[in-house]
Amino acid sequence: MKIGILGGTFNPIHNGHLWIADEAIKRNKLDKVWIVPTYATPGKHSLIELATGKQRFSMIKAAIKTHGNKQIQVKNFEIKIKHTSYTIDTIKMLTEKYPEYEFYLIMGDDAYLKIDSWKDSDKIKELAKFIVFRRNREVDHNFENIDYYNDFSVDISSTSVFKNAAWNHIPEGARKYIAKHMLYIKSLAYWKLPSVRYTHTLSVATHAKRLADKSSFCSPKLAYKAGLAHDIFKYENDRIMTNTIEAHPDYDIPPMKVFHSYYAAIWFTDVYKTKNKKFISAIRKHTVADGKMSKLDKIIYVSDKIANDRKGSKARIFRKRAYEDLNSTFAQALFYSSEKVVEKGGYVHFKTKQALKKYWIYGKPQNKSIKSTKR
Repeated sequence: MKIGILGGTFNPIHNGHLWIADEAIKRNKLDKVWIVPTYATPGKHSLIELATGKQRFSMIKAAIKTHGNKQIQVKNFEIKIKHTSYTIDTIKMLTEKYPEYEFYLIMGDDAYLKIDSWKDSDKIKELAKFIVFRRNREVDHNFENIDYYNDFSVDISSTSVFKNAAWNHIPEGARKYIAKHMLYIKSLAYWKLPSVRYTHTLSVATHAKRLADKSSFCSPKLAYKAGLAHDIFKYENDRIMTNTIEAHPDYDIPPMKVFHSYYAAIWFTDVYKTKNKKFISAIRKHTVADGKMSKLDKIIYVSDKIANDRKGSKARIFRKRAYEDLNSTFAQALFYSSEKVVEKGGYVHFKTKQALKKYWIYGKPQNKSIKSTKR
């Protein structure tokens, strides 16, 4: 039996992993490729968000199922030991357990170039053969004594998936699993936002979790994830957001400054595929609000206004009051934000007008000068 070993974090698995497995099977006439996710990867302690070993194993299993190649399997050799694993340990274990098998380590040329720095690299080379694929289309190498394929490259990485919100690069089965468990929202925020905005986002998420926990209004975990998600597309291309929102039959057109909230709600529904309507509502309403605000909607709206990077006197007041009375703080923050829009010569969106009319009882009578518009 010729077995290919494709190891890695797989956080998350993407199509590039499966395409490489397919090519290795075809080119080297392998009987199987075993995908072996690590419990923890040496040198990757700075991962923003690492799904658990159990989650990544299940995610890979779901991805393989929808991919359809039955020669590809996932194994939990490294996950079940529950500590940082090294390639040499896995290879030793496999060769001892399956002495009749011939093992091939599958990797990109970027990884192979670093192999001499791996633990017991000489022993690894003795126990296993190598199948190496070109990772960068612009760079080629000359390798000896290995099967190196420079005519096939996969320029996909987990980082590029997050930076571009390229969910089409994640296998269908894995996407469904990710959506069901609401994974990688923090990673998206980290890679999509500049550092200052990411810091703001973390503060919003933290306040949202604390408000939810203190008030028992909703799941603190859900509130935290909604806080992480609320600004992910703050700097998305205006044309992309405009076209997406205008093509959506269920959404009105908000002011352009707050397109990101509507676009995020659409993306998490149509691309990410979450079915959590409370989560979607809170993301969409954190900017313009509307006349029907749930507890979670109010929590995210208020958390955005009391984030620690907000330095004004109003923010400090709201930050204190939010934990005493969420409803009144929401109403007061809503009035204050609307008045600032009017002072700057802007127009208040009609959804905000509905909220002002509905929730004035918690704050103060609405400003009669506030105008409404759908743009």
